[in-house]
Amino acid sequence: MYQRIFVPIDGCRASAHSLDEAIKLAKATGAVLRLFHVFDAATFSRGIAGTYNGDGTQLLKELGKNILENGQALVEASNVKADSVLLDSAGARVSDCVVEQARVWDAD
Repeated sequence: MYQRIFVPIDGCRASAHSLDEAIKLAKATGAVLRLFHVFDAATFSRGIAGTYNGDGTQLLKELGKNILENGQALVEASNVKADSVLLDSAGARVSDCVVEQARVWDAD
């Protein structure tokens, strides 16, 4: 049965639904959750179509922390154990970061 469930979240409605389902599954199986959020400061700092030229790393980090804190609050309210990880992709593809972190954590 499931013991470790990896849950990437980004604050959108779909990820909130995924988190709800992961919580249900964890409650049913006794699994532990890992909430994961990755941000791409390198792309943000280069700007979208050259419109932004500041360092957005701190902003993205704060937004990511808020997303994880909100997710963690939902998990704790459900009496499920979880931890969370925030990662800057450093220009790597976000999807590759998600897959790598799931492997590192040895998720089911």
